[in-house]
Amino acid sequence: MKTFETTDRSKSRVDTYISNFMKRHPFAAFLMVFVGGPLITLLAVAAAVYLIALPLGFIMGWF
Repeated sequence: MKTFETTDRSKSRVDTYISNFMKRHPFAAFLMVFVGGPLITLLAVAAAVYLIALPLGFIMGWF
């Protein structure tokens, strides 16, 4: 149970830090949420497809 308490405490600290940052820097928060989030998601999907398609392409003889 101590692990869960520690995790909850650190999560609360991170939430507080992010909330304070977003209050102090609204433009940066806007960019992080509406530009950075989708961009990171798109890059993660592209990397996953690349890691799956490239070996498959070599196995099938497409390259």
